[in-house]
Amino acid sequence: MVRLDLRVVFCSEHHEWIAHCLEFDLLGSGVSKEVALASLNEAIFLQVQATEESGNIENLIVPAPAEFLQRFATGTDVVVGRLPFEDTDVVVIEGVSTRECVVS
Repeated sequence: MVRLDLRVVFCSEHHEWIAHCLEFDLLGSGVSKEVALASLNEAIFLQVQATEESGNIENLIVPAPAEFLQRFATGTDVVVGRLPFEDTDVVVIEGVSTRECVVS
């Protein structure tokens, strides 16, 4: 079992919000941060489910490129709902930090 703290960076691009989980390099999108976060939660759930089925934990943790880590590092802390991911036999999410970035 893997225990993780997740980092999510929100960016607004082309009138849509993107929620990017840096530990899994997964995205969710929507008309609001809340919708983007819900979409991201679904993507994480599907990735964890596929990892459980394959038994290959290496499929799970694929860090985002440095550009997105920098966006998180220079972003502003935000609170946007919560990531309602339920723990599984493969992963326990201990906490989630969220920040908003400005794309230049």
